[in-house]
Amino acid sequence: MNELKEKLLNMIDYTCNETFNKTNGLKKVVVNDDIVDVELYISDENNKEALQETKNAIVRLVKLTLGYKGIKIKFIPIGLKNTIYDNDCKFILVGSGKGGVGKSNVCANLGYALTRLDKKVGIVDADIYGASIPNVLGLPRIEARGDEFGNLIPFEAFNMEMVSTEFFVEENKPLMWRGPMLQSMLDHFFHKTNWNPNLDYLLIDLPPGTGDIAIDLGQMIPQGNMIVVTTPHMSASYIATKAGLGAKQMKQNVIGVVENMSYFINPVNNQKEEIFGAGGGMVVAKNLETELLAQIPIGQAKNYLFESNEAIGKVYDELAKKVINILK
Repeated sequence: MNELKEKLLNMIDYTCNETFNKTNGLKKVVVNDDIVDVELYISDENNKEALQETKNAIVRLVKLTLGYKGIKIKFIPIGLKNTIYDNDCKFILVGSGKGGVGKSNVCANLGYALTRLDKKVGIVDADIYGASIPNVLGLPRIEARGDEFGNLIPFEAFNMEMVSTEFFVEENKPLMWRGPMLQSMLDHFFHKTNWNPNLDYLLIDLPPGTGDIAIDLGQMIPQGNMIVVTTPHMSASYIATKAGLGAKQMKQNVIGVVENMSYFINPVNNQKEEIFGAGGGMVVAKNLETELLAQIPIGQAKNYLFESNEAIGKVYDELAKKVINILK
């Protein structure tokens, strides 16, 4: 193992013609069942020819010179070093095809359920024009905070960290930003925010649909895991399928579907009433070749988010356990 690490450090990053030892570019190297898994910071990810040359040289070293059975290589742009991408944090994108399906509520309650399982969680409210996570969490109107270097300091609620554009606009005023400003804000959320370095999961509340913001986020987030939220109604499921297919096109991993507002428990006879229809979540899961992770009933939390002692809170606990198991 020491020989492998030493030789990798002496390999050349051909995008800058320096050794990985000099660029401090070796992030991780582990060996399991004679397979080498290595992560390296690369100086110029846009120089595809040099990147391929670097990869070929590493493969030759590991398989031919050192005799390992196989190798997995992950290159990370060096500009992402010492950011949220540099941690062992898993990214979970929560999206939908249309607004009004309760996507933000699902995102916040899933995050909270993960904290109840002793996971450290952050939330990026990336639904730029319809930011609602602060309201879902019951946060008062407060201004964004930063440190002396211009980095954002996340807010905390329900044991979760959170950032949102809601804290950058005047109360009851619409957000009238266009492309460059939106890109700058997203960049700040991911690259210039003082997230807890030990975060286990960063949840991203996406805007509905497959517009510019969703595309930008798909490019910004490496190895993102998408949860598609729909309602049981077939019109919602039709559009939700499009959102999931768009995520797949951007190489995101669609890990499952959540059917929100799935049914209502009638307090008179304790029977399920499917007042918004039935079957939409299963249709989306089938179309996306993934799993229906949960069917969330209609209900109102006693204190913003559902707790484990509430019936819907138990559903979110089971959803969180499934997500943890899928992303192991």
